[in-house]
Amino acid sequence: MSQKVKICYGVFSGERNGRRLRKALRSAGYAITKHTEEADIIIAHSAGCFWLPEAPSRQKLLLIDPVYWPGKTIKERIRHKARTNFRFRTYGYATRYWLAKNLWGVYYAVRDAARTTRIRQHAEQYDLEQIIRGHRALLVRNNDDAWLTPELGKLQKINPHLIIKHLPGEHDDWYFNPQPYVDLLQLLQ
Repeated sequence: MSQKVKICYGVFSGERNGRRLRKALRSAGYAITKHTEEADIIIAHSAGCFWLPEAPSRQKLLLIDPVYWPGKTIKERIRHKARTNFRFRTYGYATRYWLAKNLWGVYYAVRDAARTTRIRQHAEQYDLEQIIRGHRALLVRNNDDAWLTPELGKLQKINPHLIIKHLPGEHDDWYFNPQPYVDLLQLLQ
């Protein structure tokens, strides 16, 4: 039986942005579920990590650039993200895909304004340290990410079994290039 995967999207993303990831997951033999409680693996990107179970469970976690940068304000992170967002060609992203990603992102943020507001209010209190405590988790930090600190030693001390991987690209790399993230799931087996 194939493992079931739940995808938790961040503020400016949703089903449309995750098409390539879902396709890559299915090609690798995973089944997609919309129900967190059914999932064997939860893939959470950015603020999608806000909805992870805090208590350790049987579920494995793949966390892609969660919102965690002690000492850096939300405004500083937004400015950094804006700068990297407009360097999309540096990362090899086609203009039409970059434009579509951003338009869909705005659509999701506006369509579910209540969720967007909850995320914004929760961002300062989010406790990644508590989430990773006791979970079987793999944390991915993209080299040019604006939301996750490059200093991950503290998280490794909290959970010595935490797997940390660095990948090239920026915060939204998984939209355009999902295969390396799917390949990393093997490390959680």
